[in-house]
Amino acid sequence: MNDFETVKKYFINIDFDIVDNSEVLDNVYKEIKGYEEKLILNLESVPNFELLVQKSNIQQIEKFCKNINIHFLSLKKTGSKFLEVLYTKIHETKDVKNDLIYKSAFSPIVDNFKEIFVDKNGTHVIRKFFICFHSENLQVMNNFKNDIIEILENSISIDVLITIIHYLKIVPSKKVLRVLIRKFFKPEYIFNKLYTYIFEDIINLIDEKSLKLIFETIKPHFKEYMNDKFGVFLILALIKNFPNETEFYFSQCEIGMKNSNVLLKVTENFCKLKKIEKVQEILTNFYGFKNDIFKNFLLNHTESPDTKYINLVILFMEMDLFYVNEDFTKYFKAEWAHKKFGLSLLLGFFEGGADDKLKSTFAKELNLSSGLNKKKEGKKIFSLVKSYKKYIK
Repeated sequence: MNDFETVKKYFINIDFDIVDNSEVLDNVYKEIKGYEEKLILNLESVPNFELLVQKSNIQQIEKFCKNINIHFLSLKKTGSKFLEVLYTKIHETKDVKNDLIYKSAFSPIVDNFKEIFVDKNGTHVIRKFFICFHSENLQVMNNFKNDIIEILENSISIDVLITIIHYLKIVPSKKVLRVLIRKFFKPEYIFNKLYTYIFEDIINLIDEKSLKLIFETIKPHFKEYMNDKFGVFLILALIKNFPNETEFYFSQCEIGMKNSNVLLKVTENFCKLKKIEKVQEILTNFYGFKNDIFKNFLLNHTESPDTKYINLVILFMEMDLFYVNEDFTKYFKAEWAHKKFGLSLLLGFFEGGADDKLKSTFAKELNLSSGLNKKKEGKKIFSLVKSYKKYIK
């Protein structure tokens, strides 16, 4: 048995679940010194190394980081997963101001940023690195923008693109976002299942000017994307975040698409824009509903409300349209209060535009479980119900 096998055998037999004394951990680090990287890259020993790091204090972490080649490990599959655990531990210590930690744990990433960023293993390390690094090092984080723009000049994997999104959630950059729009908002990506949620993330991050750029980019292909099972994700995100063009979105809708999420989002937009005549037109011509709006949307096919239309009905409640508030009090069942949709409807009713007298009458008839008061939404509902029970006109 060679020296490494001897050290490995010793190391994997340590039960870290019962070891939490810092002096004992110091001795472990001494016993494995010189073999750290081999133990990290070995599938048998790396689980114990992760436990060792999680048990260690910040001083032990700092000394340990000086003894390993973080750049090298970040490019290895097992090494990169270990480093994710390491950076999570550093983040949890809340001691990222420590200059020694910066030098030993962060500098290897900063100094080799682009190489690690585009590597299939390293890019996952970068995401964890951002989380524990950014709060005390905003200037350095800002400086990464130019590196990322250079990275975007070349072909990149979807994992690298996701890492860029992680960066933008921490450090907003219109410049980087516009490069992303020009590069990725094209049919070969929009029709690709793997990119659907990435487009939603990008749209949720960008400003109005960039939304306008996306709209103009995809406008000639809008209907094509709308009718594609993957392209529709982009369309739905755009409709939600860029309501300025709701009239155009509506012009692309056709009779017969009553079950379409696109039509639903367009209807919600018209509600938010207070264009009630458009809402009425959609209800009549597309959904075929002239009355019983609450029942037709929520209770047409099942005894429990169809959650797909909850947000739309709550918008109707807010504006007190189509008798949905009256119908809510008529159809409400006590068991709904134990479901997320039921809590949403209750809040929508009591915070909406219904007549105070109707709210008071309903509140006095309502018997809610005391357990509901333990939930955030439940507490709010209890408070509203209590206030309306006292209401006297």
